[in-house]
Amino acid sequence: MTELEKFRVLLPHLIEHNHEHTKELLKWAKALDEAGNPDAASAVRKAFLSAEEVTRQLKTALDLAGGPVSGHEKARHHHEH
Repeated sequence: MTELEKFRVLLPHLIEHNHEHTKELLKWAKALDEAGNPDAASAVRKAFLSAEEVTRQLKTALDLAGGPVSGHEKARHHHEH
């Protein structure tokens, strides 16, 4: 497998992984608001927006590299943090 093919297999995983983290960030922002810490919630929302931009750039890179490798699009790896 070439380095480009490895990249095209890895990127969908990284995109999905980043998306999972962005969902968590929104949950934490809401929790921080409810806990009376709007400044921390605002900072987390800014991090969310940055993470969303990372996802957009990764998707662009994947498209420019030729898209996901057929048969690897649904590969998932979940882990706890």
